[in-house]
Amino acid sequence: PDAKKRKTEGVFEADVIVLGCKAWEAERCLKMCRPWCGKDTLVLPLQNGVEGFDKIKEIVTSWGIGRALAGCCNIVSAIQEPGMIRHWAANPPYITFGEFDGPPSAKTQTVKAIFDKCPAMEGHLEVEAMPKIWEKFCFICATTGVQATSGPMVTQDVVANTPDIQQMWRSAMKEIIAIARSMGIKYEDAWLENRVEVLRGAAGATTSCSRDLWAGRPSEVDDLLGSVVRMGKEKGVPTPVVSTCYSALAL
Repeated sequence: PDAKKRKTEGVFEADVIVLGCKAWEAERCLKMCRPWCGKDTLVLPLQNGVEGFDKIKEIVTSWGIGRALAGCCNIVSAIQEPGMIRHWAANPPYITFGEFDGPPSAKTQTVKAIFDKCPAMEGHLEVEAMPKIWEKFCFICATTGVQATSGPMVTQDVVANTPDIQQMWRSAMKEIIAIARSMGIKYEDAWLENRVEVLRGAAGATTSCSRDLWAGRPSEVDDLLGSVVRMGKEKGVPTPVVSTCYSALAL
């Protein structure tokens, strides 16, 4: 579009479209971004969950322009009061991203260069992005399942420091890890123990999905726990802990 049209209609070709909405809003929000997608535009989704990637790729491919990346954000935070965001862990917060297949393109590497200039966050460009995205997915699903069914008093540090609750969390984690591995995702053994330390260091923290459920707001519970149940059935992987949590939370 020429400069006059950009000024009057707000239309331009974006270098990168960062899709930072909730998972259940992603498809609608992505379609709203169509006017700003050009031939070389990259679409970077940062939703919790893994099921939505195929739909995002399908939509972007149908446009015949632009290209979708895989991504997620790693941050433990909440709105404490208007104008103030509290961070519990992942300091500085970081975005994990990369190609769905193959090594990073030159254009994708320019996105990494932009993130490198940001003082308050980091961009982790991965040669294989999906294992790291699944690592976060396992954590957020298991933690949400345990916290949301237990109540606001069971913060992340309580999950780590209460043996019975930590065991429930570990069982949920192992169910999701088994699904990941059944799909050929490389989940490293050390990642689970690393996440226990993340829980310990996040005193007072709860997942955003848990807070949404407690407040009666729309939530990502189906995109998280629901997707685990569906993938478990598809792959023949039992998910008794996650399935029980999902059944209770989806009522």
